[in-house]
Amino acid sequence: ILMSAYAVEESKRRALEGGAIACLDKPLDLEPLLDLVRQANRAAVLVVSEDPEVRALTASLKDAGFRVTTAGSSRSALELSEQIAFRIVIIDCELGMESPVEIYKSLKRAAPTSDAIMLTSADEANKNLAREAVGLTAFTHLEKLEAERTLPGVMTQLVGQQVSGERWKPQPRD
Repeated sequence: ILMSAYAVEESKRRALEGGAIACLDKPLDLEPLLDLVRQANRAAVLVVSEDPEVRALTASLKDAGFRVTTAGSSRSALELSEQIAFRIVIIDCELGMESPVEIYKSLKRAAPTSDAIMLTSADEANKNLAREAVGLTAFTHLEKLEAERTLPGVMTQLVGQQVSGERWKPQPRD
């Protein structure tokens, strides 16, 4: 967490890109800092995937302190989003016959304050779907092969941004 009395937007952006989860201005009010820590540890996450390997990511996310729920279809994802206020929705771009972009749009309408992370394979058409969702306000996209290693850190940064109000999108590595 970066705390500064003199931080300019460019240095805040660099700090967030470098791994800071939030930038707080001085004089520091301790309540937002405590909220940041509390909320980062309780963020509700929805993983939408039919792939058992993607759904297995839930263990690493739970270990990182997130409350994780899984859905195997858009229908169950929408039903769950009506019951639980998810901060983050992770959408697998390989959902059989269902369009991940349409699933993203539906979930965004149902839960407008949530942020989405799209998971892709190495397939270029799959990445294009993820890029389309990111263009519509999804937070970022990650390749499945890297997700187990990178996803908890990306999500911690995202929750920090949600709490602190500092918003930026990371540049996906294509």
